[in-house]
Amino acid sequence: MNKNETQQTAAFTQGTYTFNENWALTLGVRWAEDEKSVFENRGGYLETDLIGGFRPFVDIPFLYTGGGPGYFEMSSLSNLALTNVLMGRANIQPGVFAPDAITPVCALEDPNCASPLLLQGVPLSWAGQAEADDDWSKVTWRANMDWTPNDTTLIYFGVTTGYRAGGYGLGAVDARITVGNVIEPLSYDEEEVLAVELGYKGQFFDDTLQINASIYRYDYEGYQDSLTIFDPSQNSFRDIPTNVGDAVNQGFEIEWVWLATDNLSINGNYSYTDTEYKDDTYFQETDDPRRPTAIFPILPTLTDPGIYNAKDESLKGIPEHKAVVWGTYQWNTDVGNIYLNGVVSYTGEYWPTAIQRDLDELDSRVQTDISLTWSSLDGKRRVRFFVDNIFDERMYRDFGTGGDGNNYKFTGSMLNPRMWGIDARWDFGDG
Repeated sequence: MNKNETQQTAAFTQGTYTFNENWALTLGVRWAEDEKSVFENRGGYLETDLIGGFRPFVDIPFLYTGGGPGYFEMSSLSNLALTNVLMGRANIQPGVFAPDAITPVCALEDPNCASPLLLQGVPLSWAGQAEADDDWSKVTWRANMDWTPNDTTLIYFGVTTGYRAGGYGLGAVDARITVGNVIEPLSYDEEEVLAVELGYKGQFFDDTLQINASIYRYDYEGYQDSLTIFDPSQNSFRDIPTNVGDAVNQGFEIEWVWLATDNLSINGNYSYTDTEYKDDTYFQETDDPRRPTAIFPILPTLTDPGIYNAKDESLKGIPEHKAVVWGTYQWNTDVGNIYLNGVVSYTGEYWPTAIQRDLDELDSRVQTDISLTWSSLDGKRRVRFFVDNIFDERMYRDFGTGGDGNNYKFTGSMLNPRMWGIDARWDFGDG
């Protein structure tokens, strides 16, 4: 059970000064404080034979029976059978040499047995509680200059700072630390960003075409991410939410709305995004079948080939290119309005993790959706027929590779195949 209480207090003000009919300056400032109090209660249950890697020490002559026949019978037992014998829940059968040659001390169906046979192993359970509280505060600001040379054009330049409060990695296995004699959830610091944007908005052809475009750059300090990273200070790997240092997200975006006719509208947008980890960020590469860790174990040192440095690589899960075009044609009839809608979207290749290998790269994808909608004249009833992914493209959201435990099994999470359906809506209210 995890409990997270957050209280945010903020104060802000903003004002605009108009120099003349063409120029205006907007300034704003904001103070915010985030207070977080967390409680984490972890627990677990398992059954184990307790022998495991200690088996070579168990199979020592003279340890139990002075080297007599009983030793050979004991050494032939499986781990679970041997555990039952050592705990007095079963006896060996003299003269029988087999992995499970034991006799329970009481019948399996005996409900009053004080030492029942362990069928899976020794039951073990554990629980641990941890709590902590912290607060983060920041003053951020905004400055924006607008230029409107005419009634259909706006050009603006803005600089904005922002921050996201720190927090705790509740539920993450490695996200705990010991402070003195007290165990606390591991916290991460706030994230700060400086955003710079130059933008344009304009209308053309008697206001039937609207174009918006912008160039931007976001510089992050203390970029927050959830990763399995190498922690040089502890010389170990940890699966935790953390701050990975500086990062950059910059690019270009354009969108348009075109009223081609009284019945047809065509819309679209395109974005180019360039992202980058700016600081050294180390990951453990345990899932590469070309370098099995059972043969080549990864050492906790930055010079090990199994340590991957993501510096100068792209941020995970963000494609460079994205685009979408959609159009709607409308018929107005005496029995209602009919809309034919089509959407074509493109997503460029990207990596779902910060380790960028050909093995994990997701190919670009194109998806086409269509729908036909009828709406009553009063807008209270609507019926829509739709087909998503009309060409039944096989597309994936992410890839993953296992490790030694599952023979480096390669898995993927698929997006929906072709889907079609009908949905309806009926508003009964008078509004």
